[in-house]
Amino acid sequence: MRKKSRWTFPASLVAAALLSAACGGGGGAMTLKPNYPDEPAQRHHKIGKTVFVKVTDAREFSAQPGPISVPTYAGQKPPDGELARTIGARSGEGGKNFSTITLADPETVKSIVKQLAEISFEFAGFKVVGTAEEAEGGPDYVAEVSVPGFWVWMTPGGLTIAVNSNVEAEVSLQPKDGAPVTLSARGYHEDVDVGNSIDSYDLALNEALNNFLVDLEKGCLEVADSISPDEDEDEGEGGGT
Repeated sequence: MRKKSRWTFPASLVAAALLSAACGGGGGAMTLKPNYPDEPAQRHHKIGKTVFVKVTDAREFSAQPGPISVPTYAGQKPPDGELARTIGARSGEGGKNFSTITLADPETVKSIVKQLAEISFEFAGFKVVGTAEEAEGGPDYVAEVSVPGFWVWMTPGGLTIAVNSNVEAEVSLQPKDGAPVTLSARGYHEDVDVGNSIDSYDLALNEALNNFLVDLEKGCLEVADSISPDEDEDEGEGGGT
């Protein structure tokens, strides 16, 4: 079982990040645009099972004033479509000028986690179907993924700040018959003594998502091995097709 992800997000998960305002000491808005791998990882041992992935954004937002280490918004509650793209918060010197960090439209927390979940299941040997009806007779499994955590935030200091990012999900893998199998995954990253720039948030989010992907792939692989043990596992990466 591997300890590192085969996938590293090219240059940076948010290499195409755009700033709608300067990221100096103020609270300008920041928009991040993910850059995904072109192809999902493929495990050499296929288990012959189909899975359909459904994702729910289960984060609970609170209004300012309050800690920005949890999903937060300032002023009136934004529309659900905007909250679906809101992934972080930052503040200027002294904790003032609060602003949010969002994903570039049309990306959402659900779309990112769905892609990472599908990559994980495909790596584990499942065949991912795009709709519940795509597999003949319905998919063998439905993976219901709940996302209670997906957030990047800063902690203001003197001349430097700390930037943190946390991504977590709970997965219930429901077969056609029988009890569901549950697993969870989390990715966390913290950088201390960094500047309030796009690069700091870029690194924190990228590292947290990569850690999340490694953890989720590990869980999916364990489930797949319990369904169909890999007889070729000892042959290494080159064994089997």
